[in-house]
Amino acid sequence: WTFIAFTYDGTNSIGYINNESPVSDSGGTTEFNRFRIGRNRNGNTYFTGAIDELRIYNRALTASEISSLYTN
Repeated sequence: WTFIAFTYDGTNSIGYINNESPVSDSGGTTEFNRFRIGRNRNGNTYFTGAIDELRIYNRALTASEISSLYTN
């Protein structure tokens, strides 16, 4: 399995894969008006596989919280 986590605090975005640190971006023109799970930005290519234990939080998790989710 692969663990993927993404946080966005209104300014900064950080992505984690298998709890490895991160791919990050600060500032910029990130827009989250259309958030899709399981397909690409244009909506014409779909993920082939299974997505399990999806969670969406109403705040950005800390690196420690991401690590805890990965190990538990």
